[in-house]
Amino acid sequence: MFKPTALTVAAAALAFALPAQAGETQSNEDQAKVEQPKEKRICRSENFVGSRKPVKTCKTASEWEAADSVARRQFNERDRDGN
Repeated sequence: MFKPTALTVAAAALAFALPAQAGETQSNEDQAKVEQPKEKRICRSENFVGSRKPVKTCKTASEWEAADSVARRQFNERDRDGN
């Protein structure tokens, strides 16, 4: 018959231990999701040069603010350089 070796026993123990650890990880992730309320997503249609089809982009208010700030800064730097 079949004699269990150390490798077989270790593999079986690992197979039973991994789902238990995965369950703990999921519960920790669930707790993190509960603690941080989701920000409302704001969607905009953007037109790009060379395309007639607008592209819908969705971001949170803080992400839009950061993107607008970067665009404003780049515009001001380019305007100041005289290009």
